[in-house]
This record gives sequence, C-alpha cells and structure tokens, in this order.
Amino acid sequence: MRRILFVILYLGLQLNAVPSDATSQRKDPEKIGEGVHVSAVVLYDSSYAKLHRKQAQPRRDLKDDDGDLKDAFTRLFNRTQKHFNDQFIMIQMKVKSVTKNDSLGVPLETGKTPLNGPMTLENLKKYGETQHETNDTILYLFTGGDILERSNRGDRMPRSFPGAGWNLHTITVALRSRTIPMAKTEGSQQPAAPP
Repeated sequence: MRRILFVILYLGLQLNAVPSDATSQRKDPEKIGEGVHVSAVVLYDSSYAKLHRKQAQPRRDLKDDDGDLKDAFTRLFNRTQKHFNDQFIMIQMKVKSVTKNDSLGVPLETGKTPLNGPMTLENLKKYGETQHETNDTILYLFTGGDILERSNRGDRMPRSFPGAGWNLHTITVALRSRTIPMAKTEGSQQPAAPP
C-alpha cells in the first residue's frame, strides 16, 4: 500500500513540475506577415444591400447606399485586420473598391433565394480573371441569402425500397449507428432476434 502512495506522490510531483517549467520559458510569438498587403475588391448583390439597409435603417436615414456600404466594408476589413494583428499576423488590409453586381450569383433552383455555391464560385473566378487585378487582390462576394451545395449523399439510406411489398421478408432499418434486421410476420413487422 505504501508503494502505491509513493508512486502516486512521485507522479503528482512530476505532473506539477511540467506546467511550471512551461510557463517560465514562455516568450512572445513570432510576428509573421509583415509587409503583406491585401487589396479587397468587394462585390455585393441586391439581397445584401437590402439586408444592410434593413439593419441600418433604425440607426439613421440612408441617402447614399453605395457610400454607406463602402464605409461599412472599410470598417469590417479594419476589424478583420485588427483581429489578425492581435494574433501576431501583421497584414495590412484596404478596401480597393465596392461594387454592386447581381450577375455573379447562381440560384440553386430557378427563382429561389439560396445560391449554388460551386457555380457561384466559378462565376466569381471568371469575373476575377477578366478584371486583371494584381496578386495582392482578393475578390469578396457578399450576399444576403444562403450559399448551398447540391448534395446527393444525405444519410445514404434509400428513400424508398424498390419493389417493397408484402413479399419482402427482411428489411434493414437504421437506428442511430446500429442496424436491426426486421423480419416480417403475419400482418406486421417484428424485430428479429439480434445475431
């Protein structure tokens, strides 16, 4: 019994020594990204302008939507730069231009609000290639709606059982991460005994 207590005491002393050594040798993280400049080309669509107008309406009367949005984006990128700088990533960000563009977004379905993410990204890439921007320029697209991706994966369970009828003797039902075979009996389906 005493041996176990000595082992526990020994391990406890070792574990207490590790954090104190780690904190005593701590130094400031290395700053990275000094001299890196990012020019932001901001694009937005009508849904984003409508959302911005709706959020800004209680604050003040909007007269110049584009000027107000440019100020809002400048503040946003200044806060983004400050966040990076606080993490010792010393980049400089500036808003190069703010433009309304409703032609880049591709709706997921005809006449629906959500955008098809991959196709919208392809449109944004093509638009960027035509602009001949410098290497330090990043295009940003702001939209008020959701950006989705069409997926057929789902839960990988068939939505319907082909040919399912009274002649189907066994089906598998997914229950959380476990499958339970179902056996057909007279007029109802009962869980079969687990294998």
